[in-house]
Amino acid sequence: TEYRVFGSFNDISPADFFEVQTNLEYRKNWDSLVIGLRKVSATGLDNDNPNNTSNENNEAKQKTDLVHWITHFPYPLAPREYVYATRQHVDASINLMIIMNKACDAKNGEDILLLSQQSEKKVKRS
Repeated sequence: TEYRVFGSFNDISPADFFEVQTNLEYRKNWDSLVIGLRKVSATGLDNDNPNNTSNENNEAKQKTDLVHWITHFPYPLAPREYVYATRQHVDASINLMIIMNKACDAKNGEDILLLSQQSEKKVKRS
């Protein structure tokens, strides 16, 4: 299943929206549902092949962060825990910023969290 959501904001610049979406420390201040949110690791990965870290062309690599996020859910639901890889790309030549997130398998004690979720936000001045 795929969902697409479109929206626009008149009271915030695209750069500020991008910053709010990507700054984990700031999110802890404004999102009261956050229980825990931290960057687990960061690495350079090939854009076209996320499993290949041996690409010699450094310009083709981007930083990918692995994030651990625990959030409140309304009663009677338990808090939800997510581990996801996130990448950001800014192309100033066409005024486009992209935020890509993809859920990962993670081990938490004896439990393994298997999630199949991904999102992509494209932020552009209209």
